[in-house]
Amino acid sequence: MTDWYRVGVPQEDGYDVEVIRGHAQRRWGERILAGAMVVERLPWEMDRYEAVDPDEAAPLLDLVRLWPLGWSALSGCVDAFYPIRTAGSSMSGGGCSCGHSLPGERLAIYATVDNAFGGAEGFCHEAGHARLYALGIDMEAHDGKLLANDPEERYESPIRKDKLRPMSAVLQGQYAYIFVTAFDVALHPQNFPSSPVGAAEVERYVGHNLPRIKEGRATIERHVKTTAEGEKFIRGIQDWTDEVIARAEVLL
Repeated sequence: MTDWYRVGVPQEDGYDVEVIRGHAQRRWGERILAGAMVVERLPWEMDRYEAVDPDEAAPLLDLVRLWPLGWSALSGCVDAFYPIRTAGSSMSGGGCSCGHSLPGERLAIYATVDNAFGGAEGFCHEAGHARLYALGIDMEAHDGKLLANDPEERYESPIRKDKLRPMSAVLQGQYAYIFVTAFDVALHPQNFPSSPVGAAEVERYVGHNLPRIKEGRATIERHVKTTAEGEKFIRGIQDWTDEVIARAEVLL
């Protein structure tokens, strides 16, 4: 029997990745998440962004690897990572200016390499989305395995304020930013003294995202509808969120 409480939260023994991979393969076929994540050049063109060689992703991926628990939980649920760069960028800008998750033929994500720390956050964000896609939770709909909200019902999103979103999208946005914040907290010099990322930079992003995940937690707690399995899944995520919030607040 699946322990759904553990599936939404990174596990030291890799239990979450094992379950997520199994569900991804049942959804899309055994070709999905069949091996280790590969880093490849983006195989199509994008407006305002350009493909870069895989080795240019090394600085941002090396940062994620400094959070071993997160690296295993995230890279284990992605088939391919495509690094991209904002056209004309000198790789000195802050943040991740573009990222996306691409479920389908393979579970792939892309994010910008313009700034290593921002790109690492982008990787965590998009790989977080990928984990939920694998479990049947898309942006605008879900398969009913875990969530029971009608996709036509709309709620306030902690991320997008221009329109109301279905619960699946609320959860997707919340989950992605929990991973980003957990990564930031892990790399703060107070928790990782040899961190290559300065305290001020980490605190800037944590301070920006902490209100979002607090709001998202409250919205989910009030409005989520679940199956019996989903109740355990959501409770695990909510409890993990509380832990991340508590660790983040100490830093600000």
